Amino acid sequence: MVSQGVDGLGIQLLRNGIIDGDLAYFPERYGRNLVSAALALMYGNPIPSHIYIDNEIITPDNLNKYYPE
Repeated sequence: MVSQGVDGLGIQLLRNGIIDGDLAYFPERYGRNLVSAALALMYGNPIPSHIYIDNEIITPDNLNKYYPE
């Protein structure tokens, strides 16, 4: 079973072995890409047609890397 969002409940379910994974969206990373694109647009520079944010599948094996206890 997999969840989405890696909130507090998702982290606890991963730690307790109830779910196998959770998809982390990292909204705190959105600004980094969007501000760069906005500045490029403002200065007349080309911007890509799509801007992707790197998401991660969080599992019990990598949970502490992204969400340490």
